[in-house]
Amino acid sequence: MGPPYAVFPLVNLRSNLLMGYNIFIASLYFPGYALAACVGSACDPAGGWDDFTNNLGSDLAPLLALFGEQVTKQYMSETLSWVDNLIFCLAPLGVITAIVSAIRVGGSPKLRSLVGRAKESHGQVEADLMSSTSSDVCELWNGEGVVRVLGRPVLLQLVYEKSSGGGSEPGVGNQSKIYTFQDAISRGRYNEKGKDTQGTEKPSRPLDPEIEEYRKRQNPPNLSLNVSMVPVPKWVLILFIVIGVIVQGGVLVYAAITQYILKLEKNDAPPIGYGFPLFLAGTVVLAIGMFLCAQVVELSTEEKTWVPAENADTDTYSMIWL
Repeated sequence: MGPPYAVFPLVNLRSNLLMGYNIFIASLYFPGYALAACVGSACDPAGGWDDFTNNLGSDLAPLLALFGEQVTKQYMSETLSWVDNLIFCLAPLGVITAIVSAIRVGGSPKLRSLVGRAKESHGQVEADLMSSTSSDVCELWNGEGVVRVLGRPVLLQLVYEKSSGGGSEPGVGNQSKIYTFQDAISRGRYNEKGKDTQGTEKPSRPLDPEIEEYRKRQNPPNLSLNVSMVPVPKWVLILFIVIGVIVQGGVLVYAAITQYILKLEKNDAPPIGYGFPLFLAGTVVLAIGMFLCAQVVELSTEEKTWVPAENADTDTYSMIWL
């Protein structure tokens, strides 16, 4: 016998069918009510600006779809800090995709069934939305680029240490060396970022040693973060944040000027008093919600960076993945 929430998809199916039936019945009556409402003199013809905005919205729809679901999922799968999440929430695109992604990653079974993801495996979610790799998800090179696939890879990590030129004869002090990555860590060639030179970890969330050893043994490397992505300087991210704040704030300033200073009228009627406050509140709530959705996805993974030891010559080390 399954868990208690196994009946939720059936309940949601019935409620969705009932809702669809009600919407269908309402759609049959709506044209008649709309026509009756527009017979009187209160139904004014649309102005030139109305036609312009409607056409503009129709023309921009394909462009918005281009930067919709897939671009949003790709960006959220590569977020590594709150700075990336802040950039995402400024003038956001793919709002529905972000909400569904947050539910897929951190939602309860009820919420996942609501968006049609009740039977989705964790590996599929990790492959689509997370930057992590595990025993269920790996990244491989297919000859053209890095791809994320489901399954456990046969991937060998090697560290190539070039000779420092200590001797003049071949084979004497001039030997290059190859280690496995775990062997290079045990020899002190690499240290985990966030630990001191003695290997003592800075205060953080405590982990069971057995779990930590299992994760080191099972988790394959993330090739997209090491090979495909070029590190972006901090000042570039700050610049994008400033541009996003200017664009988002400029829209709010323009709306405030048109209502309170220019007092633009439509059909000889003053602007609605609650228009700008609602627009301002909706924009702020939308930005906060998008930041939280991106934060849910970003905090679902834990990144660990291994760097050469402080006393090591970084020019003599190379990483090889086979």
